[in-house]
Amino acid sequence: MTKLTSGQSTSTEEHGAQHPALSVILCINRPNPWWQAALSSVLTQDDPDFEFLIAANACTDELWSTLQALATSDARVRLFRTSIGQLSFNLNALADQANGDYLVRMDADDIAAPHRISTLRKRLAESPVDILGSAVTLIDEGDQIIGRMDFPLAHADI
Repeated sequence: MTKLTSGQSTSTEEHGAQHPALSVILCINRPNPWWQAALSSVLTQDDPDFEFLIAANACTDELWSTLQALATSDARVRLFRTSIGQLSFNLNALADQANGDYLVRMDADDIAAPHRISTLRKRLAESPVDILGSAVTLIDEGDQIIGRMDFPLAHADI
């Protein structure tokens, strides 16, 4: 059995939310060219009312130290370290630790639009659902838009 080790872990009461509506979850096991931008894009959202859970799965001590420094600087961040590199295991572990009513999935090589959280919150307030997806804007290494992936909007199209 693998132990889920908690790093910097703050209660939601410390950052003003008794029970955040949204829990952003992200797993990372090694640095990639976009991981710092990915984390920054979450932490600089125009709607800051969420918790941010990060699983460092089978990562190096160097990456873990960097993540701990980030967690120290933002009370919304809660870190967890596991020895298992399997993504699904770590996502489930984060889901189990999340306090939010909804999980917001984020990859360590993606960049969230600055209004992602506020857009999700608005949509959920208008029409509560169990699952809510979003489109993806594709960018190249220079952050230039090169395309878009849209997904079905109607239940019958899924």
